[in-house]
Amino acid sequence: MAFLLLYVGNDKQFDVGRISEGLLASPRVKPRLGSGEYSFRCEYTTETDFVEVSIRDNARSIALDTTGAAAFAAALDIQKMCDEPIHLVDESYAFDLVLTDYSSPAELERAAAAGWA
Repeated sequence: MAFLLLYVGNDKQFDVGRISEGLLASPRVKPRLGSGEYSFRCEYTTETDFVEVSIRDNARSIALDTTGAAAFAAALDIQKMCDEPIHLVDESYAFDLVLTDYSSPAELERAAAAGWA
């Protein structure tokens, strides 16, 4: 299954508290029970899609378990909660996109599709 990964840079960590609080404040988000290597998990939904968002215990990456529209919307929402630019990659590293360069999920999805082409 294809997935996306968010990271902030080498040896940098996400602020798990800030991101989890921000996500849980959204009506689009339902919390999920954490397990194993994850300190926070939730389901992020849009009108037509959903994605599971998982923050690893080491807080160096956030996994988005699909490559659908909800994943791109969730990525941009998470960027709004961070002071530093977040990078988005897929499981094969076909692209490395900086989220602050994109203003809409559709624009971000088009950029990712260009990397997959």
